[in-house]
Amino acid sequence: MMKKTLLAILTMTCSLVQASSQHQLGTVTFQGSLQASFVSVSVSGIDISSRFRSTAVQLPIATEGSFSGQGSGPEKSFTMTLKNYGQPLQSVKINFTGTADPNYPEAFMNSASIGHAASDVAVLLVNASDGVVFVPNVLNQKDYYFNQSGYFDLDITTKMVQTGTASPLPGVVVASATVQLTYD
Repeated sequence: MMKKTLLAILTMTCSLVQASSQHQLGTVTFQGSLQASFVSVSVSGIDISSRFRSTAVQLPIATEGSFSGQGSGPEKSFTMTLKNYGQPLQSVKINFTGTADPNYPEAFMNSASIGHAASDVAVLLVNASDGVVFVPNVLNQKDYYFNQSGYFDLDITTKMVQTGTASPLPGVVVASATVQLTYD
């Protein structure tokens, strides 16, 4: 779920009226923001909560020798931080949506341009603390709890995985996942 932010500015002019004259005393400006979501999401320090914001996690450079069979491949870790904006939320469930690889449905399909794409590889997302795989389009039933300051840091391991028995062929690897939160 993406967060939309709308800045609402209300200007209110205060004045004191007397029977014979009017004196303008000053202007008070009230500022705030309207959150489309109770929680913001940042990846490696970059806020992706605003509508149409995204960031890239750079996967490691791999060689054909980086793979030893289905599910094997190089890894890259990153942190996703959730911030609760003071709402009565205790926890969230996290889902990543995107296109699952047809040969390795637990991973996100390589969507690089045809002719430039590496073959027989996909991208797997794993909760680094407990090893739970974030399967594309499947709601994770685990509750993630905010700390007393309203934050939760989720360490994720991204893995470029071999999707079958054939050795991957060189090329570009690109996979996209949209973060979706469900509040309890």
